[in-house]
Amino acid sequence: MSPSPSPSPTPSFPTASPDGGDSKTPVFIGAERARKIAAAHVRGTAEDVELKGAAAGNAYYLVEVDVEGGRDADVQVNAVSGAIMSVIWDDEDDKGSDDDS
Repeated sequence: MSPSPSPSPTPSFPTASPDGGDSKTPVFIGAERARKIAAAHVRGTAEDVELKGAAAGNAYYLVEVDVEGGRDADVQVNAVSGAIMSVIWDDEDDKGSDDDS
């Protein structure tokens, strides 16, 4: 007798469907929640929020945050868990300049 196939893996992220049951679609935290998380993390004012990577299955919000002292931060917030994935700091001197010389 051959072993039975193992069950399909279950998603490692929270899921929900309109009827309260599980579905295969992840539940995103939403742009406003991502904005608040990013602003609190770098202590600034969130200016712009974009959802990225949803079609590829690695969704995150890219949040542009203005911070006192002329710095900006691009903060990646996991769209499902709300965890900070990365922070990239831009100095005021770099704004609008693509010249590295």
